[in-house]
Amino acid sequence: MVPPPLSPHELAGVDLYVMTHSHQDHLDPETLSGYRAAGGRGPYLAPPEALEKLRGLGVPDAEMIMVWPNRSHVAGDFTVRATFAIPLGGDDLTHVGYLILVQNGPTVYFTGDTGYHELLGDAVAPHEPEVMVTVINGAFRNLSPAEAAALAKRIDAKVVIPCHHDLFPDNCQPPQMLHTNLKLQGLGDRYRPLEHGAAFDYSVSGA
Repeated sequence: MVPPPLSPHELAGVDLYVMTHSHQDHLDPETLSGYRAAGGRGPYLAPPEALEKLRGLGVPDAEMIMVWPNRSHVAGDFTVRATFAIPLGGDDLTHVGYLILVQNGPTVYFTGDTGYHELLGDAVAPHEPEVMVTVINGAFRNLSPAEAAALAKRIDAKVVIPCHHDLFPDNCQPPQMLHTNLKLQGLGDRYRPLEHGAAFDYSVSGA
């Protein structure tokens, strides 16, 4: 339902091509082929089943880096650390989320596609992420708005950004429901919806 903000060719200069799992809305063959046609060669950071899909799409092993929960990779002044996630079903059991730790800057937590479990907070909270980007499409066994708000409270995120709520016609979730549930947790002022195609700037102070 939402057009991509960048063309695949515009990704060709990235330092790292990161995927949480192998589902097509996360590892898109069309995006990958356009990226590679423009000269993009990763490196690709992904969990095992996503790497298998990349291999099937012709990506050589030398361009791939395997991650798993608690495994980190350094790229310049960024450290990308894979985190625990609960998958939708049995077709890909190696889903991960990511912590992005910026040197002398904030830490951002991308939940990835995941259901709720207390281990999510246990794994992430010690890293004190300031920003949480969270799925809220519970109909696909991902976090519901209430579960996402509870997780945000558990990790004490300063900014909470909803995502994955308006991609599919049969699984839309008003992002305001996250705002409502954050209010119930006493975190209503931490809600930050994004505008498609517009940059979001975050300062360490959270302003």
